[in-house]
Amino acid sequence: MKKSAPHHPSLATNSTLGQSPDLSSIEGKINIDLYPEKGGSHSVRITSTRPVEAAHILIGKTPDEALAIIPLIFSLCGVAQSRVGVAAVQSYLGIETTPGLERARDLLVLVENAREHLLRILMDWPVLFGFGATVTQLSYVAQLLAAFKSRLFEQGDGFSLHSRLLLRDVIALIDQLDAYLEHEIFSVPADDWLNQAGINDLIAWIHESDSAASRGIKIICDQGWATLGVTDCKPLPELNTDVLFDRLDEGQAHHFIAEPEWQGHCCESTSLTRQLDHPLVQALLDELGDACLLTRYVARLIELAKVPQQLRQSLEDISLPVETETGRGLAHVEAARGRLVHRVDIDDRGIIQHYQILAPTEWNFHPRGVVREGLENLQGRNDEELDQLARIFINAIDPCVGYSLSIH
Repeated sequence: MKKSAPHHPSLATNSTLGQSPDLSSIEGKINIDLYPEKGGSHSVRITSTRPVEAAHILIGKTPDEALAIIPLIFSLCGVAQSRVGVAAVQSYLGIETTPGLERARDLLVLVENAREHLLRILMDWPVLFGFGATVTQLSYVAQLLAAFKSRLFEQGDGFSLHSRLLLRDVIALIDQLDAYLEHEIFSVPADDWLNQAGINDLIAWIHESDSAASRGIKIICDQGWATLGVTDCKPLPELNTDVLFDRLDEGQAHHFIAEPEWQGHCCESTSLTRQLDHPLVQALLDELGDACLLTRYVARLIELAKVPQQLRQSLEDISLPVETETGRGLAHVEAARGRLVHRVDIDDRGIIQHYQILAPTEWNFHPRGVVREGLENLQGRNDEELDQLARIFINAIDPCVGYSLSIH
């Protein structure tokens, strides 16, 4: 048996950027065992030590205390966790806020999503694909969230029940992000990159650009890996609120949170499922067939390229009404790694008596889900290449905790 070392690019990234300490002992990890079969579908076993009831730490706290704790116990996508947490609390308590405050919170989630995609591309891709780092301004990415927080909210506090909107020179920060993406990722303005019509345009781009993003895509194409890792896992649909409440209230709620299925299906919630309607993704699906490695990596780039325009649109819409559902204590948001759901119950004393979190990793790394499908359909020339391809595929899905991969 060949056993690889545990791998956790995300926690390493956080340590590098001086954020939260290593919480792997609290967060658990994903264990992936791959049993190669020559000329056929591999066998894959996925288990998890993630404590899916970690949100129980919030029980017995006041809403203010819980909202202060959430970004500390969830070291990745802390903004998304905080955003959906405050939305769930406000929903349960029937707290109405201004449209501008809610849209600014959503704007900050977009910034965090961009930051997470940038970290994967600039820090993980050079290691996964075996080329040298090309970026010289990683400090910009490290400071991105703090810069937007300080311009959007008074004292940078966007996710408490006492947040106050600031909105100071935000457009300048968006322009800086747009310029950074052009210089470090796309070699052309992001809006122009999004206009690619298909695989021929993509091939032209990877030969004209010399960034971590283009190098990664070029290696996938040159090595003949583009169509590997085929999956047909269903995209996670809109979740009916009443049905979701029933699933979270029933006796098997713990199992649903640990291994969620919807209408009898394992579902996928990733950058790819969010970008299925984009013309370039549609062109790649038409040209390459089912969802595969190249399409997934391009989908991440599409999502990143769209962020500056989405931020500008959010600023334009800052005063428009925001639809909220009060009294339910349930909220969701599209985080970088997929859809994140929080549900809270608060008693008459103002104390949290129940808290549940349904995270994207449980959908995507379900024992019978999209990661299993993709790994089953990888083909490497030897164990070393299979190990590399497996890590490349896992990175495309991107768990929110560490993982260990064993090739048997």
